[in-house]
Amino acid sequence: MKKIFALATAGLAIFFCESAAAQISIAKYPKQISCETGFIGELPVPQATSACAGEIHTTRNETLASGGCMGVLIVSYIFADDCGNTAEAEQYVTLKDTEQPQLIDLPDDIHIQKSDPVPADPGIRSWDNSNKEFPVIMTETTEGRVITRTWSSTDDCGNTVTASQRIYRD
Repeated sequence: MKKIFALATAGLAIFFCESAAAQISIAKYPKQISCETGFIGELPVPQATSACAGEIHTTRNETLASGGCMGVLIVSYIFADDCGNTAEAEQYVTLKDTEQPQLIDLPDDIHIQKSDPVPADPGIRSWDNSNKEFPVIMTETTEGRVITRTWSSTDDCGNTVTASQRIYRD
C-alpha cells in the first residue's frame, strides 16, 4: 500500500506517495445490461475505491458496436487516483427499442362529393426514436362509398405502427 504524507506550509499542501503496491479496487457491477434507448443515462456506474488519499478521477467513453436491433453500447471507465494508479471497467449495454415509430402528417377522415376526384396520397413519413426515417407502405380498399387508406411502417427492431384515413363519398 502507498503511504501518503502531507506537508502543509504557507497555505500550500504537498502530497507525497511512498511507493508500495496501492491499487484501485472496483466494486462488483453489472457487466452486461439490456437498456431501452431512452434510459442510457441511468446505467449503474461502477464504483472505485483507493487506499491513496485524494480523489479518484473517472473517464467514461462510449463506443457503439453492432449486435441486436439497435446495437451494443460498450461503456469503458478508466479510474485514476492521485498516486498514479489506474483501473479499468467495461459494460456491454444491449440497446432495446420497444417503441413503435411515429407516422407524420396523417390526414383526417374527409367527406367528398361522389363526382370529386379522390385526393392523392399525401406521402406519409415515419420516424423512430432512433432518429431514423423508415419506409411507409400504403394500401387502399373500397367498400361501398368508403375508401380506406392504411399506412404502416416497421422500424429496425420490428416495432410496427399502423394508421388509417377514411374518405367518404357523399
